[in-house]
Amino acid sequence: MLSMAFKITILPLAEKEIDESIEFYESRSKGLGKQFLIYLKSYLKVLSVNPKLFEIKSNQLIAN
Repeated sequence: MLSMAFKITILPLAEKEIDESIEFYESRSKGLGKQFLIYLKSYLKVLSVNPKLFEIKSNQLIAN
């Protein structure tokens, strides 16, 4: 059985935050930003192949 990979779209604001995170980690330790990006890409690959592993959260607030 073939597994289907879903396309993940990263919005411009998220791209900006990723770039800022890479710069932050790189400023803390040389190579750490690259490690972060490698980890993120592997995480996104898992997500694209197995989207049901991750819970979809609602952004609706529950009033008491």
